[in-house]
Amino acid sequence: MSLVESPRPDRNRLLCALALLVLAAARIGLMGDIPGACRNLEVDDFLYARSADAIAEGRWLGDYDWKTLTKMPGYPAWLALQRLVGLPTRLGQELLWIGALLALFSALRRLGLGRFLALLVFSVLLFHPVAAWGQNNLLVRETIHHSQVLLVAAFLLHLLAPASDLRRLGQAVLLGLATVFCWYSREESLWLVGVLAIGLLPAFLLERRRAGTGAAMRLLFIAVIPVAVLVHAAGLGIRELNRAHYGAPVLIAFEDPDFKAAMGAIMRAEPEPEHPFHPIRDETLTELMTVSPALAELRGAIEGPAFRASFMLDPEGNRIANFFTFLLRAASAEKGRHASLGAAKAWYRRIATEI
Repeated sequence: MSLVESPRPDRNRLLCALALLVLAAARIGLMGDIPGACRNLEVDDFLYARSADAIAEGRWLGDYDWKTLTKMPGYPAWLALQRLVGLPTRLGQELLWIGALLALFSALRRLGLGRFLALLVFSVLLFHPVAAWGQNNLLVRETIHHSQVLLVAAFLLHLLAPASDLRRLGQAVLLGLATVFCWYSREESLWLVGVLAIGLLPAFLLERRRAGTGAAMRLLFIAVIPVAVLVHAAGLGIRELNRAHYGAPVLIAFEDPDFKAAMGAIMRAEPEPEHPFHPIRDETLTELMTVSPALAELRGAIEGPAFRASFMLDPEGNRIANFFTFLLRAASAEKGRHASLGAAKAWYRRIATEI
């Protein structure tokens, strides 16, 4: 059997569709009713559940407190959608993975890969341990991240195959929607820009070889514009919702200029370069309290046991900077400084100014 065949219809199409259906049903039968767990982690499972309930009830991310804007809204929005359609969390997770694999299967077929090999790829990935174990029974965004990334990759692969401009525009819109879903579920999604660039380069080169530079440039235009517009529009929409509900057009709390100024002032007091995984030493914080009365108000929480789990500390017992950000917000809330987003911004601006 040839490894690659032409994508013309044949009599095996029905058998292939049946095989896909049986495999998907087997996956759901094995994994779809595994009980999940919602841990009482206030900035992880519990926050996602709380935010999802609020979205489903039409209250955006719910009442404001120090946790409300600490995570991107993509995963809570997905959970809210599942709630609205009555889909159990684990079943929705499995269906998303199967959908991503079907998109990949379709892309491989359009690129000319034989039906048997494409089905083999589908089968191997369908039951791969990364999509079955680990944190996949928890209410955390990592449970769908592999599906989101695969959707982006699959729709990128679709753009490698010859197609009309109209069909490519539809594929670019799907790529844009998958990118939005992935981008606004995690804070570090800027890496997707590199993925998109790497994925579009072979599409450009193949199209230039097939139809010339003009056609290749048109492909880039058709592919890039919808993705860029959708990602930008989604970001503006999230900012506007945050402005309407909380008073400021921030995307996420850690990108708020006033909070960044406060954390930057604290981190610059350390001799090490600013980095989210560098420790903030207790002695540095003690010294800063002598010049910042605002920070001194938080002494009890800063010197206390909160956010001192072993994975949050360096070998000397100092909190790592990215966990200190949560401590700073929680401690400020204890002092009543998070009554609103505006009050929190003024508070962090004061800390930055004093330091």
